[in-house]
Amino acid sequence: MKKNQRKLRQAGFIAGILLCAGISVFPASAAGRIQKISLYLEGEAAKPGQFLDDTLPEITTSAEKYTIHSYDYVNDRVRWDRMDTPELMIDLYYDSGYKLSKETVEKIQLRGLECTYEKCEWLRKDDLEEDGVRGVRIYLKFPAFSTPGESAKAKQEAIEAEAAELEKKSKKKAKRLRDSSVASGWYQDTNGWWYLEDDGKWHVNEWKKTGGNWSYLDADGYAKTGWFEVGGIWYCADKTGTLYVNTVTPDGYHVNGDGAWVS
Repeated sequence: MKKNQRKLRQAGFIAGILLCAGISVFPASAAGRIQKISLYLEGEAAKPGQFLDDTLPEITTSAEKYTIHSYDYVNDRVRWDRMDTPELMIDLYYDSGYKLSKETVEKIQLRGLECTYEKCEWLRKDDLEEDGVRGVRIYLKFPAFSTPGESAKAKQEAIEAEAAELEKKSKKKAKRLRDSSVASGWYQDTNGWWYLEDDGKWHVNEWKKTGGNWSYLDADGYAKTGWFEVGGIWYCADKTGTLYVNTVTPDGYHVNGDGAWVS
């Protein structure tokens, strides 16, 4: 027992000398491990109709163990569409002497613009543009531009229930159903409310009746709100685009059963 205690004291004494001399007594692998990934995304949130290149955020990090080699949107289009969910692909490079685990990548710390981690994949040697480095490709997802209303949510739930049942027999058929089905109904984005038809399109410059209520879709397919004119007749709709009928508008004007202003 005394011999073991003497060995421990000797080991502690030697370790103290090494530390004073600036020599690490820890394994090299521990010092070369990347413990955390942190990114800051700066810019303005993208909106439908904008060019993708104009909305690419600036991404920075204060870390020294890895660098941001490149990043770009995964979405394959020139302008953002109201049905899009922006997705960003970031390539991080780090020295081959370091170690990086998938668990560390999955716990990535994101600040600035609202987004979430989606997935990652390790870059092959042939994909790397520099010698002596390793790389990981990280995918981030931003909020969808359009939020479904109650009608679209109900359709989404019905599609998912059918796909889940189909998935018990065939995953391919379930995927095909999810990819080909249209969750038609009302959606809302930063420009207002619009209606997705069963054919995956939205109509413009026309009246739309849903659930017994009327709305007028403008040249961009958005429901008009407040006072608006169609064919020389004035109408008024609430903030959701629902037409006022047979009532007095909030600003005190009478509208008839067709929603037309009674002068």
